[in-house]
Amino acid sequence: MPESVQGQLPAKLLADAWQRDEKATELNTVLKGCQIYLVGPGTRKSAVGSLLSRRLKGYRYYDVNALMCSTYQAMSGLEEAVSIAKMCADEPLADVDMLGQQVLSQVQPYARSVITSWDGAVGQAAFAVMQQGIVVHIDEPANAAWSSLSAETLDTWTSGYANADLSVAISTDVAVDDAVVDVILALLAFIEKNPAKAIEWKAKADEELAKNAPREA
Repeated sequence: MPESVQGQLPAKLLADAWQRDEKATELNTVLKGCQIYLVGPGTRKSAVGSLLSRRLKGYRYYDVNALMCSTYQAMSGLEEAVSIAKMCADEPLADVDMLGQQVLSQVQPYARSVITSWDGAVGQAAFAVMQQGIVVHIDEPANAAWSSLSAETLDTWTSGYANADLSVAISTDVAVDDAVVDVILALLAFIEKNPAKAIEWKAKADEELAKNAPREA
């Protein structure tokens, strides 16, 4: 940030920005390259995931919902864009979930990633993939598009989200960056309480480095 701009910012605001950067840097260090999966039925988890990946330097972002829609559009030969809600309206939910599982499996190998799952990723197969990283439930109001789903389906989704490693509630009026900071602080607290996981991630990272290290002649 240019010094001329810094001089115009209130000291409290500047200190808050530095603290946010410090916490993001701290999280980046303790994650050891571990993936973060965001689950939930709301509309803001994609924005949270995208900004979180930018705060965690070196992390990529994958939106499974968006990848599902582009894949479905290509497979169906459609010219117009497809929303996840329209896909669920036009196809059996089990088929949509299968597509979501296939896309999730495609992005799973990429370490140092923030991944937002599709809203219905709550089954054992999905969690078998996601629990190789940290699963965060973004607890927010459900997308209005899901009002057309049966109460039984929505109850199943809600029960599934409870299997996440941690849950972070965000209100509809909170700024996305504030929500991201809440997620960062919650992740730091979770990792501090679960040090064995950090050791496991480091072992995996060291193993990957060893695999990719150049061989001596």
